[in-house]
Amino acid sequence: MWDGPEDAKVLDVCCGSGVVGNAFRGTVGHITGLDLTPEMIAMAETRLDVVQQGDVYDMPFEDNQFDLACNREVLHLLPRPDIPVGQIFRVLKPGGTFIVSQLVPYGPEDAPWFFRIVKKKQPLFFNNLMAEDMVKLLEDAGFVDITMKELICWEDIDIWIDTWETPNLHRHEIRQLYYDAPAEVRRVHPFEIRPDGGILDQWRWVVLRGRKPSA
Repeated sequence: MWDGPEDAKVLDVCCGSGVVGNAFRGTVGHITGLDLTPEMIAMAETRLDVVQQGDVYDMPFEDNQFDLACNREVLHLLPRPDIPVGQIFRVLKPGGTFIVSQLVPYGPEDAPWFFRIVKKKQPLFFNNLMAEDMVKLLEDAGFVDITMKELICWEDIDIWIDTWETPNLHRHEIRQLYYDAPAEVRRVHPFEIRPDGGILDQWRWVVLRGRKPSA
């Protein structure tokens, strides 16, 4: 989704291990990562040009500094996602681009059910953003020319929950939520339960792109 200048300065917000920012390697000039945790910063330093420790609620960058900012699957972890989106708007140059991807429910029918699943997998899950919520976050921050692309992919739930942050009890409860999913959820949210009890979920991702107005 990047068609800007090859010397562009990129900011990977809450960069984690730096995988998302590194995906722009070869198409941009310089990639900066921002993260809070030293462990993630150490990993990102192997992929990005510069990694800075800092808070997304008060980013340690001057105004109008970057051509592109990117963010993947982070806004749901923040009690006030509007503040970081506003910070991203601030540090982008006039005409700069923000690209953000997020896992979202299919609609109001499956949203509460899906929130329970993700919350049990990741206790820091604060808000269950819908696609329209994502659009509004960008609009309220001042972004224009907002576009959204939907990506549907299958996820093996047993692999997804096989992580240190998900205790065995929560893994069992997540599986049970799929087994007991009500009819209104099944109508809008495709998933499969295999004969061996394994679960494949057809996840819905949205990728939004917005532009900071030119001066």
